[in-house]
Amino acid sequence: MRETAQLKRVSYDEIKDSVADRRRKLTDEESLSSRVRSSIVRQALKNGLTSRQREYFLLRYCDGLSGQQIADMYGVSRSAVCVTLRRAKARISYLLGAQRLREEVIDHMMNERGE
Repeated sequence: MRETAQLKRVSYDEIKDSVADRRRKLTDEESLSSRVRSSIVRQALKNGLTSRQREYFLLRYCDGLSGQQIADMYGVSRSAVCVTLRRAKARISYLLGAQRLREEVIDHMMNERGE
């Protein structure tokens, strides 16, 4: 006979404590990197995206509306909303990649100088 795996029951408090422990383990560097990424996303939302990209992005990812709901609100097709969201995400990804490249160049320069 095949044995079935026993599932361990875990309380909500145990899960919450585990998540809190993982968050505490973030190093200062990871925390700084996370803050930099958040700052870039906020900056992109403010200045790096078109007004339509920003509106769709906020409606979709902050307010949780579907692509069809956004399309209905603006009187456009769902595919137009999807294309706009894809371009917004690509722009944010580009800006995050540019920041990562800057960080790598700075790290490389610091290592060459022996710092």
